[in-house]
Amino acid sequence: MNLNDEAKPSLSWAKVVAILGKFTSALAKVAKSLKFILAAGTFGAYAFLFTWKFALLLMFGIGVHELGHVWAMRYSGMKTKGFYFIPFVGGAAVADEAFPSGRVEGFVALMGPTFGVLTVLPALIMYGITHQPIWAAAAVWLCTVNLFNLFPINPLDGGRWVKSIAFSLSQTLGIIVLGIGFVLAIVLSYMYGLTLLTFIAIIGMMEVRPFIPIVFFPILFPIYIIACIISFFSLLRKGDDPWPVFKGGFVSLFSWDRSQPIMTGVKQNNPTHWVLSAKERAVLVGWYIGLVFIFILIIMRMAHIPGAEVGEQFLKS
Repeated sequence: MNLNDEAKPSLSWAKVVAILGKFTSALAKVAKSLKFILAAGTFGAYAFLFTWKFALLLMFGIGVHELGHVWAMRYSGMKTKGFYFIPFVGGAAVADEAFPSGRVEGFVALMGPTFGVLTVLPALIMYGITHQPIWAAAAVWLCTVNLFNLFPINPLDGGRWVKSIAFSLSQTLGIIVLGIGFVLAIVLSYMYGLTLLTFIAIIGMMEVRPFIPIVFFPILFPIYIIACIISFFSLLRKGDDPWPVFKGGFVSLFSWDRSQPIMTGVKQNNPTHWVLSAKERAVLVGWYIGLVFIFILIIMRMAHIPGAEVGEQFLKS
């Protein structure tokens, strides 16, 4: 009897431990789901700043927009991990490989806001049926989100669009255009307090090898100085000349190797990767202008409706 009595609590504890183990395992799987965590964080952030209804509206618009990028990637034969919501930023479609060509990058970039048009149409239809201002406001907000993404700063959709066209004409022109976009982002951030735009611009310039030293200069230079001091005493102790090491390190850190692709993640040689025919450039330009025109037209047509004036304020700023 004593043995049986002792076995009962042991068996009971074993069941409890097993249940807790399964529960913990299930929680771990959920916690490992980065998409779930980011989506929940994004919803919570927008709900905290605005309302839960508005948070759902934004996530719907962002989700469909990013789905357009994912569809375009898969249509072009690219492997993709899908898209992720990013709190306070929006979303990002993630590919498993580099864009096979500038043509594909331009196509993928514009398919996001093209899908975005599909999110605006239901809101417009509902406003036409009900004449309730909430639907007009929803349509304008969705237009504004997509229009912001068409701003010509890499890695926004507009930046990738202009990058594919500029690099197809000239590498030098491509660098100049991206540089102008970067400076424009910094200026607008300073003038209007758009910190997010600076963050986006820095991420975009990280793709361009010549600009990586510029973006990270405040971080890289102090590290370089410290490394120089350590190397100086180390080399002197060994009786070696420290100058060649300093020079080589500086050149490798802050120079651009022209034998390498100009864009990080581009496997092909630059000329082949960025080749676009005149017709393809015309299609991308017309497509981009058409999208911008659609979003601005809707925003301006709805600007007189209470709650929908935010789009017009965005355009004026």
